[in-house]
Amino acid sequence: MVIVFRSVATATIDEDISLTITKPAGVVSGDVLVVVLSFVPDGSPPVVTYPAGWVEVRKDGVTDVEIVQACARKVAGGAEPAVYTFTWDTPSDCVGAI
Repeated sequence: MVIVFRSVATATIDEDISLTITKPAGVVSGDVLVVVLSFVPDGSPPVVTYPAGWVEVRKDGVTDVEIVQACARKVAGGAEPAVYTFTWDTPSDCVGAI
């Protein structure tokens, strides 16, 4: 099996509690999708809720919670949605990429 980069989709939001990212172009059943979300929280690190099928791999923050990154993965099925919406509990700036 060879790992091949297919495509990327990105999105950003200011001071909100959700981020919607379009499904990357060319995704087919069996592809492994990886999302990285980077937050600049107003206080404590956000608690992220992922769409169905996504599994958090890791979440790290820098001292004093200046930036937090969360990473999750998903194996694409035969009927993937056109967009994925990631939510969290406290308003934060966020940039995400799948």
